[in-house]
Amino acid sequence: MQISCDRVGTGMSASELLTRHLPAVFNEPGSMTVLYLVTAAVMVVVWTVRWLRPHLVFASSANDNDAEAAALTETSTAVTPPGQEPAKTKSKTYPTNRTTAKGESKGEASVQPTSVLRGYPEVDTIMVSPCQRYLFINCRSKRRARLYPQNRNRTFMARGKELQEKHFVSVDEAVMSAMGAETRVEVHSAAFSYDGERLVVSERNSDTFFLFSIHRCQLALQRSCKLPRHMLVSTLPPWGVAGAAYDLIVMRRDKDCELEVFSLQSKEFLGKAKFGVGNALTWAQCNITIAAAGSFLKEPRLATLQLHPNGNGIQLLNSVHVEANAKVRVSALCLTSKNVPEFNTREYLIFFTEEGVGYIYDIEPKTVNSKTERSLDLVGRFQDSFFAGWDAACPVHMTFCLYGSSHHERLAIALFRGGNVTIYRQTSVPGSSGGLFTLMPVMVLHDCHEGDGVEQVVFVQHGEGLATSGRADGKHVRLWTLPPLPT
Repeated sequence: MQISCDRVGTGMSASELLTRHLPAVFNEPGSMTVLYLVTAAVMVVVWTVRWLRPHLVFASSANDNDAEAAALTETSTAVTPPGQEPAKTKSKTYPTNRTTAKGESKGEASVQPTSVLRGYPEVDTIMVSPCQRYLFINCRSKRRARLYPQNRNRTFMARGKELQEKHFVSVDEAVMSAMGAETRVEVHSAAFSYDGERLVVSERNSDTFFLFSIHRCQLALQRSCKLPRHMLVSTLPPWGVAGAAYDLIVMRRDKDCELEVFSLQSKEFLGKAKFGVGNALTWAQCNITIAAAGSFLKEPRLATLQLHPNGNGIQLLNSVHVEANAKVRVSALCLTSKNVPEFNTREYLIFFTEEGVGYIYDIEPKTVNSKTERSLDLVGRFQDSFFAGWDAACPVHMTFCLYGSSHHERLAIALFRGGNVTIYRQTSVPGSSGGLFTLMPVMVLHDCHEGDGVEQVVFVQHGEGLATSGRADGKHVRLWTLPPLPT
């Protein structure tokens, strides 16, 4: 009997094959052997196909998964923002402290704060005096305002638990004593004078300003003044202190970049003045020198605040601006003043732009047509693409401190946005390295409040450490030890 291979290849199953041809096989002599061989071959093929099918499917799935993972890796690499890759490079170049997120295992690279200064679940104000001798922290929800002395002892950053109980002066008690009665007080806001030797606080329950002198971290009342016309201190915009007698409260309104001055001596508002640059994007004040950058006229500018001779009205004089940055928004501004701290001989305008570049301009007086004016000379520059870009909901902030000695002073700057902080230090002096000095990062703190944004940052212990506070996160004040300052 001849069985056609063509018919088998047309889709005839093994059962059909046996059913149709089995009777004929028995009628032909010697065909049983052929039948047995064909049947055995078909069974082997069927068993082999059934065994290979799941293995082939598994191998195909594994190959697909590998291809998908490779595709995701390539896509992730392709869309990685340019600022993220340098962050990996930075961690190899200088110390990187990163706080572990909740539930995350702590690896060797995860570094916690040196200590935590508790007792301030909501930090409303944290600031260091311009003379860098006093640290002020205020928590309104706990009615706790305290003043800590500052020196160069690096163990301060490790003593957070101890600092919660002692080594401070209570500003609340000083205000209570100034009011002359055992009453509940709430320090709403505060500001140091430009030299750091005075502290002005506003008290919410009495709507009164109190001016204290500071000597060895002890407070002595100099003057108090209640706001007129039943005004509330809680409705005032951010303010600073100015004037030779420390009696001028300079209020800053972002709307229309407007200033308003209140006199503690005459107990009245003296007037308003505007920069005329649109709305203010950022401010800086050092006594009667005011710096601002606007939303319309973007270049940073500074002017001198002056009272009219008769005391009615104020004006901004000797305005000067940085012409090189006319079209770039300014993210943050800072001002330094000569003799503050006492060793400082430099007066700087420092600003950081949305392009991720920071500039340091030396402010020097010059005489033009028998008039004394200011001139701005670029002396320093640094950059960090991580803080580039503009985000009104998550802006860049900047703070600074000075260290060194007279004519050899150096800058330290901290930039922060979101939960990240980067600290830079000056690496050269003006006039060297091609004329401009630069600042290099010395430490990066990633997510240093564990998912919460960093609200305020100040240098402590004359630049040996850093204090950070978040929003209402219950994480209090975190103290960080920085690399030792160069001698």
